[in-house]
Amino acid sequence: DINELYLGNLTLHIQGAKRIGLDGDGNPVYKFDEDRMSDSGGIIDINNIETDSYEITVDPLATGYDMNQIDPPNPIQIMPLDNTSVDVNLEATAAYSLIVVVRDVEDVPLNEASVQVTDVFGYDSTIITGTAGQAFFTPLSNATTTVEVIKSGYDNYYNEIFLEGYTLEPVIMTVP
Repeated sequence: DINELYLGNLTLHIQGAKRIGLDGDGNPVYKFDEDRMSDSGGIIDINNIETDSYEITVDPLATGYDMNQIDPPNPIQIMPLDNTSVDVNLEATAAYSLIVVVRDVEDVPLNEASVQVTDVFGYDSTIITGTAGQAFFTPLSNATTTVEVIKSGYDNYYNEIFLEGYTLEPVIMTVP
């Protein structure tokens, strides 16, 4: 959805981690590697999907949207008899954007972490993570960008990165 509106006829790419071999160029061939289109209500149903770890992505060039949150976060673990619902939130594509994914050392998403992003052009924004442990910042510039994450009970996180288009910054918070 975007701004709480469900997007119909939007294609998402879903890829499992299980491989069935290599193609003629030596690239992996995945057992589940498909594009799926949402119905008019913005829903994609996949039935009888096997146990695996799945990544859901959106092609911003084809759709005009960037993923600003996915809950539960990628990779999504599907176990036997799971009936998993995944919420994907989208934002109009910007030339430069950043998604910060905050987790603990056990790979659990951390909510209520304060994520501050600044850059050399004066951008300065702080977002508190939700249950998916994610914060999305847009529009940004092609510049050195600082990411600082603060969460009570954890060591502070600080990193400088250079943005290139849609950038993912995975953050692992540690206990002091």
